[in-house]
Amino acid sequence: DDDDDDYYNPKNNFLNEVIDKKLGIPITISILYVEIAKFIGLDLKIVGFP
Repeated sequence: DDDDDDYYNPKNNFLNEVIDKKLGIPITISILYVEIAKFIGLDLKIVGFP
């Protein structure tokens, strides 16, 4: 089950779905990384690339 095949599925935008499936689109996974970093005391910033 690869999310590249289902990239535009709206479920890929829901954090609970991404956590349950352990798959997601890059922006959703980035949000998870930032929140986990905050939780453990790191100051992580998201940088957008074209």
